[in-house]
Amino acid sequence: MGMAGCGFTRWKEHAHLLGSNNDGSSDGCAGLLGHTAEGSARWFHLGMAMGTADGDPRGERLVRVPSQNQLAMSGVAQQMDGRKMRNLDSWLSDASQPFNIYAHHSAILKAILCAGLYPNVAAGEQGIVASALSGLKRSFNSANTGRAVWFDGRREVHIHPSSVNSNSKAFQYPFLVFLEKVETNKVFLRDTSVISPYSILLFGGSIIVQHQCGVVMIDGWLKLSAPAQIAVLFKELRLTLHSILKELIRKPENSMALNNEIIKSIITLLLEEGNMPK
Repeated sequence: MGMAGCGFTRWKEHAHLLGSNNDGSSDGCAGLLGHTAEGSARWFHLGMAMGTADGDPRGERLVRVPSQNQLAMSGVAQQMDGRKMRNLDSWLSDASQPFNIYAHHSAILKAILCAGLYPNVAAGEQGIVASALSGLKRSFNSANTGRAVWFDGRREVHIHPSSVNSNSKAFQYPFLVFLEKVETNKVFLRDTSVISPYSILLFGGSIIVQHQCGVVMIDGWLKLSAPAQIAVLFKELRLTLHSILKELIRKPENSMALNNEIIKSIITLLLEEGNMPK
């Protein structure tokens, strides 16, 4: 899905928040050490690349290579807008700004990453519905023991050695979002972050609630265990959130929408989930 219209906003939001806090399970939260212009620019250009990306329901994301003319024009634009960018970086890094109020809460940061990177998601066995898992296990290398096993909905994947999660054997949740895949002798995930069930319920794919067994299925393969009432509540929260975002797009000057009680409820849910015992 093209994200050119929101690539800048989404990734600049990541840039001024990330690096403030990291609980050791997110490359994204560790990606910016301080709010430097250089660090912000790196994520801004990455965001622009993601803004011209194509995604599919199983998390593949391929970035188009810009032409020489596009690169030349980009260079001119960067020179012209350099001062504006520095001013913008300073404004976005200002801790007193209301949009930075949760900059030290990793649960909120990871939810933002989930919203920005989905469907780039991988899951462990506990997070996959049985019907999908049986097919995925055909690609599983049973000789690999002593570590967590991850799948991207198509095959087994591996956390890249450069990730903070690469040496972990236990994870709080069986879900990861990632920035990109690299295939050598294996398929590796780079820039991974462990994400919570609430984040997936709010910002993931289509939801199917299996009322009798208390299971929620996302995009036909991800599995969450939750009472039916909770799942239905999250579906309603998501619909309301989408309505609020549509209103903001239609009337961007209406910043009061961000003070909506639904937004506050979503933030509270994410913070409470983040404080639950691991």
